[in-house]
Amino acid sequence: MKGSPRILIVHGSPAVAQKLAGVLALAGHQVTTASAVADALQQAKAAKPDLVLVDGALAHAEEADLCQRLKNAAETAFVCTVLLSSADRRSGVRPGERPSGADDYVVGPHRRDGSTGAQGNASARL
Repeated sequence: MKGSPRILIVHGSPAVAQKLAGVLALAGHQVTTASAVADALQQAKAAKPDLVLVDGALAHAEEADLCQRLKNAAETAFVCTVLLSSADRRSGVRPGERPSGADDYVVGPHRRDGSTGAQGNASARL
């Protein structure tokens, strides 16, 4: 990977997405945002992100649709998708299974100000 990692944030709240984007930009990442699945797919094709962070508060069908469509499109098939969840969705998830078809997930807490106390494995892929 050349240059700073490119990250697409897909979040139902534009305010939260912008705050997360600001934090990630300060860390040296190139960040774009989207608030809906259709917009996220367009942004992913245009920005060619290395990582897509998906709001876990989106309806499960939207999360699954976005992750599946990203994996099925040639230009985004290898993009890492990570579900941002404020709830521990690990309960009931078998080893190796990922919620919504995402590659990984990060359990919050995600705060209204866009910051997070979360820790996860996703950053190791960048």
